[in-house]
Amino acid sequence: MTRESILEMIDLYLEAEKAVLSGKEVTFEGRVVKLENLSEIRAGRAMWEKRLQEVKSGHFSKVHFV
Repeated sequence: MTRESILEMIDLYLEAEKAVLSGKEVTFEGRVVKLENLSEIRAGRAMWEKRLQEVKSGHFSKVHFV
């Protein structure tokens, strides 16, 4: 995964977070999310931010699906 695609995911999570905080329901990752899902959105953003730090530090390991 490239740095740019990770940044795009972070941006998507930030947009979802802002929308939910302003009282909107949004469709995100194929489901409707609202204020009750804020902690899930923030956890997802944190995961992508961690991946970004791993890429920046060179410790990002590629995920292999079996």
